[in-house]
Amino acid sequence: MDILEDGNYTLIFNDTYTYIRLDDTSFVRFGKQGDCDSILWSAPESLCDYDPYCGPYSLCTLSGSGSCICPVGFNSVSTDAWITAGCSRNDSLNCENVEVTFYPIDGIHRYPLEAFALEVTNMSECESACLRDCTCTAFAYNASCLLWFSELRNTIVLDSGLNGIRISKPYSARTVGDHGSLVVFSFAQIKNSTKRFSEKLGEGGFGCVFKGMLPGCTPVAVKKLKDHRQDEKQFRAEVRTIGMIQHINIVRLLGFCAEELCPKIADFGMAKLLGRDYSRVLTTVRGTIGYLAPEWISGLPITHKADVYSFGMILLEILSGRRNSEKIEEGRFTYFPSYVAVKLSEGDDVMWLLDSSLESNADAEQLQRACRVACWCIQDAEDHRPMMGQAVHMLEGAMDAQVPPVPRSLQNYVGVEDSTTAEFYISEGSC
Repeated sequence: MDILEDGNYTLIFNDTYTYIRLDDTSFVRFGKQGDCDSILWSAPESLCDYDPYCGPYSLCTLSGSGSCICPVGFNSVSTDAWITAGCSRNDSLNCENVEVTFYPIDGIHRYPLEAFALEVTNMSECESACLRDCTCTAFAYNASCLLWFSELRNTIVLDSGLNGIRISKPYSARTVGDHGSLVVFSFAQIKNSTKRFSEKLGEGGFGCVFKGMLPGCTPVAVKKLKDHRQDEKQFRAEVRTIGMIQHINIVRLLGFCAEELCPKIADFGMAKLLGRDYSRVLTTVRGTIGYLAPEWISGLPITHKADVYSFGMILLEILSGRRNSEKIEEGRFTYFPSYVAVKLSEGDDVMWLLDSSLESNADAEQLQRACRVACWCIQDAEDHRPMMGQAVHMLEGAMDAQVPPVPRSLQNYVGVEDSTTAEFYISEGSC
């Protein structure tokens, strides 16, 4: 606009103008239109950033303006609406057939939505976690583990890149069988890995543990179990259950061998053997002497509180850095829990029982609380033991942990007042 001296003005109109437009692909565009049209700004920047653009399991490529492609092992659902309809597997997955392998997809620019993050140490553990759940559709590992349990959507790929994802597919060859990620070893493989069971590490109520080395220099502890004439179906169910457990303080179960053996699996037995509809069960004794609840010996009905007792015994070992019972001479053992229970009831300081390798580097109040929780867990009467949730709350300080009474069964092991540990006699097993 030009303003003249006499107050008049001249308005000059050009054919070029700017606009903001929302088009049929939900793009917001800000541009200039005239003799030479140009887009000054748009959102999203690419078709791939428009979430519904590519359908389930299809990959949006950033090359050009963006196009949808199906990964290896997938085909378009519809030829008429192949972009929005997405892709489907050539061979469908189902939970009746858990034998799967994975298609690798490299160059991932943006991972699919709704990923579940899991803390693992390597890619193999991430893959195993996906294999253990038949509903897992894909996984990715890039310093952290991501799992997907639904349709993969909004995946963007580049022509090249460092990130990758692996999509599950049926596998024709039998690898892990019906046991999640567990490998079924032959007895010959186990015997070779342990050098004919030559290096014994220890033993428990179910058998002896031997040091071994798998191909690839993976160190393993092999437990050779005694023949308890257990039903094979139950054995395999226990193997599958314990193979799903992931915890920093629990040794990972890599595989098993059932050749000419009908073994038990763990000292902690009831939590995985009792269904939610059952509160009590009568069964045979299972576990290691010294960790078994009294009801196992007395023949009383067994509940989940039997595992609470075992937890208390293990907690004492963690705190002290020693076995609860230690052999001092032939047929003669020291029994540590009885002494801890007595000292707690007398109000004595408990720093003396701390693992010596910690060099007293621990909070005295937390240590006393943990000792009290452990001694509540090993009470004779199951009604006096806390539920595991209550035990956790007490350990966290959310619940008060009172001074527990000395269990009557432990009083039988307590010797003279000035003894440092209780002593008792027990027969030894053999492997």
